[in-house]
Parts: sequence; C-alpha cells; structure tokens
Amino acid sequence: MQAQVLFEVVYREVKRIKKKPTRYCENRYTFDLAYTGNGIVAVFVVQREGLTVDPWVIGKDISWFSTRGSYVSFAKNKNLVISHEGNRFCYLYAEKDNRKTQPNYYRKEGYTSTGTATCKSGAILVCLWNDAMGDSSHGLVVHMTLKGDYVFEIESEKNRRLFTCPIYVTENGNEDVCVSDVDAVVVTDRIGMFRFRFTSHLGDPQFDPYGICCDFRCNIIIADMKNDKIHVIDEDGAFLYYIQYEGMKMPRALCIDENDHLYVGEWNCDVIKVISRD
Repeated sequence: MQAQVLFEVVYREVKRIKKKPTRYCENRYTFDLAYTGNGIVAVFVVQREGLTVDPWVIGKDISWFSTRGSYVSFAKNKNLVISHEGNRFCYLYAEKDNRKTQPNYYRKEGYTSTGTATCKSGAILVCLWNDAMGDSSHGLVVHMTLKGDYVFEIESEKNRRLFTCPIYVTENGNEDVCVSDVDAVVVTDRIGMFRFRFTSHLGDPQFDPYGICCDFRCNIIIADMKNDKIHVIDEDGAFLYYIQYEGMKMPRALCIDENDHLYVGEWNCDVIKVISRD
C-alpha cells in the first residue's frame, strides 16, 4: 500500500540545549550530533576561522580537538567513534572514567574518511571519499569492527558506482544503510545491494542532503541545509512530508532518541533544538 503523502508537518519544540563557550571556539557551527542514550547528546562543532573543532557531550566533556571538521557516533557499549574530515583514517575510542583509551584506526590508501555510524550488530560504518572532483569523484562505505578490522565495502553494483562523495551515514531499523551523497540519498540493504536513490520530492536540482537519521517506523529523515528543509521519506524511498518548526534555518546535523525526539543542529546557531511531532 502506498504511503499517504502529507506535504508538511509542523513539529513542536520540546527544549533547547545551549552550546557552552570554550576557550577553543567561540563562533561555533554545528557539524555533527550523536545520541548516546539517557538524554545525552554528543555535539561536534567547528569554528569557521581556522576550522577548530570542539567536541563535547551535554553534561560531560570529551577533551578532543582537531583542525578539521569531525563526525561522531556511539556504539552500544558507549565507545566513541570519531571520523575526521580531511584525514585518511577513522579513530575509534573507548571512553572510560572520562579518559580515552589508546585509539584503533582504520584507513584505506587514497581515501579520506567522512561520516560514521554504528550498527545494532556492533559494526561500524565509515564513509570514504577519493578526494577527486567532477567525474573522477567517487566514494564507498566500509563495514568494520570496533577494533578497526575490515569487514566489507559497499561501493558499486553491477559495475555501477553507488556514491560520488558520501558524507553522512546511518543504519535504519531494517538494517538498510542510508547515505547522504551529492544531490541524493543512496540506500542499500545491509550487504550493500542497491535499493533506491532519493533526489528530493520535487526533483529540485539544488537538493543538498547532509545529516541523516531514522525513526522507529524506519522512516528516513534528511537535513537539506542549503534549502532550509528537512525531508522525511519511508523505508522504500517514498516522500512523506517536510518537517517544519519555528525559526528553521540551515539544518545540518540530526540525531533521534528513544522517544522519537529529533535533535537538530543548525549550522549557524548557538543552540541544539529538540523537536517532536506529537
């Protein structure tokens, strides 16, 4: 049965989480979010001048700083996974007593890491890009273990490249792999078989997906930063509706909690907005 299409759904604001100032970064732009459980959210922000990264968790500092933007996710055992944009590896940290253990790394020659996510199985997803532009640009998504051991790659199907420059990634509740790419969201099944490509409800050539997450219904929620939109599609790629809330401007990073509250990190905003449909 085809899903009923609602053009726009207004969400109410549940609360706002104020970003706290640090000596490292004053004018901070939200880069990525990750929900850790128990109402705690990891927030990675970047300062445009000099690109100084200031990652922190609401209620608990993570003393980690970088010169480039960073992506973050948390495994089931609360291990912290950090992927640094522009570097050729992904860091996998275990947090214990507010201290980081010795990190494990993953790297692939000729590629730099972008987005990362964790799976229900305990596996890690990492997006990689070959640093090329135009027709030469392509990427892949790697399944790996928390120890940094390679499992398998999602790159192509029937000699067709799936990704141009994968940015953000998440696992859906049905174990599909959902990836924000250039002008599209690409979805495969858990072993990398292509399912569909979503290019916006109206075929907008300016569709520019960034943060991505999935709700308990397996709907896929997509931040379209440059168009000030958040798209919701079902698990088969059918458009459902746009999310609207008061004052939306440049939504970039998304995560969702066990109550289906959506955390929105707008690019140039000093708070994280928590919104809900009900």
